[in-house]
Amino acid sequence: TRKVKEHFKLSTEEIAGDIDEEIEKITTSSPEALEYYIEGRKYHSTLDYMRSIEFMEKAVAIDPDFAMAYRSLAVSYGNIGFRPQRKKHMEKALELSDRLPARERYLIGGDFYSSSEKTYDKSIEAYKKLLELYPDDYTGNHNLAGLYSDIGEEHKAIEHYETTRKSDNISLLGYGNLAAVYRQVGSYDKAKEVLEEALQKYPDSAVSYQNLARHYRMAGKYDLALVEIEKAFALKPAIGTPAFRQNFYQRAQIRSYTGDLVKAAEDYHNLQQQKGPQAVYLGSMGMVNLNLLQGKFKGTKDILRPIIGVSKKVGANWPISECYLRFAYIDLKTGDLQEALKDCDNADEYALKAEDPDIQRRALHLKGLAYVRMNATDEALKTADELRVLIRDSHSPNNKHFFHHLVGMVELKQKNFTRAIECFKEALSLQTSDPHDKNAGYVESLAMAYNASGNIDKAQAEYERIVSSSSGRFDFGDVYALSFYSLGKIYEQKAWKGKAIEHYEKFLDLWKEADPGIAEVEDARKRLAGLKSR
Repeated sequence: TRKVKEHFKLSTEEIAGDIDEEIEKITTSSPEALEYYIEGRKYHSTLDYMRSIEFMEKAVAIDPDFAMAYRSLAVSYGNIGFRPQRKKHMEKALELSDRLPARERYLIGGDFYSSSEKTYDKSIEAYKKLLELYPDDYTGNHNLAGLYSDIGEEHKAIEHYETTRKSDNISLLGYGNLAAVYRQVGSYDKAKEVLEEALQKYPDSAVSYQNLARHYRMAGKYDLALVEIEKAFALKPAIGTPAFRQNFYQRAQIRSYTGDLVKAAEDYHNLQQQKGPQAVYLGSMGMVNLNLLQGKFKGTKDILRPIIGVSKKVGANWPISECYLRFAYIDLKTGDLQEALKDCDNADEYALKAEDPDIQRRALHLKGLAYVRMNATDEALKTADELRVLIRDSHSPNNKHFFHHLVGMVELKQKNFTRAIECFKEALSLQTSDPHDKNAGYVESLAMAYNASGNIDKAQAEYERIVSSSSGRFDFGDVYALSFYSLGKIYEQKAWKGKAIEHYEKFLDLWKEADPGIAEVEDARKRLAGLKSR
């Protein structure tokens, strides 16, 4: 670089004072280790983190002081949910970072502190120092944008992602993240523009089409989404790669939204049969969502149990905690409240091992809902206070939605409808501003509060919001189906016979194979028969 700088007519003093480090100080003195590192980064950029890890392990085996390889190992492990492994390798990178120049030292510091919500402020400070030196640094801008997105400062996130967009080496992950933040603020046209640009830059990558398919699905344009995912299939990504898994997973999601549940189940089943914990996890969680959509609760837990076994073998704790969260949700729906409390505690235990505070918050939220159902108001409010503490440490005010929703459920249980409605509105306002991505469970709570207070017009509007939503209902198939039943009753109350029949039929069609003895199914059948006999 010194020889290059001479051609820019810089003085000897200017050249000597410029940032200039020998390449071995930044990377490694071993050409072989450097080759493995470069190859690993290629896989990292295509989101194939397991293959990237393989090459980084080879790099550090040759050069145990290769700080940037340890950093890459940490990031890859973090991106697949292996937080303890991320922490271990990031600590090693930080330990070795003293020998590095400022750019890499600040980058590793920012990455290290970003591993815990409690130190997000230190992480942001480190990335800012990096960007003071190198305003266009791709990784610094990308990672800082991700932090801002996590703490609910979407417009700052967009600013830094847009800086990465100007870079020639912006990855598909960068494009996808920028599009996601635009959707969070409701800018679907901008998100589409970003993804179309990504497709032009990476026309031979299945991920380009997957990202566009996801966008159309979240916008409720399912026909267009299906076209894009079939283009991803046509590229025939290698079996076992993330792109291969995502093809089946995304097509299954689209098919479930269009009502093609048989073919959606086929795609999820295909995932369950593939090798690797990620495929088993995606396929099994998808099958659970399909079951809930169809009113099948009994035996659904058994679908997830293989995930626990596979995850324990590979030392991954977050999938186990996610399974217990799903168990707790099913328990709540079937009224097995004591079991729900146990499953929430198990989810919290594995979330602690996984160092995942978001799962801890979700576990506490579900635990509080179980206490509400048990009429244990004091315990529910105590749980809400525990939630408040966890949320305070997260540096993101948006996480208060858990607290406000739980308090709202307590108020609803006590028939304080006005206060409950206020709490539910606050909870929804703290979620993403994207109207397509509101938590259907929260919207249902608001609808129930309006209905209980006698305001059936507003209750109707909220239930209609659920049945017309896209991504917000994915994890709440039962809520989506039951909203047709609730709308049927409201329309019947308003003497809108045709619409009542239509919605009862839709509900009963979705739950035609539901568990026997569900009260809503029996009631809907009676009401439908009565309407048709008039």
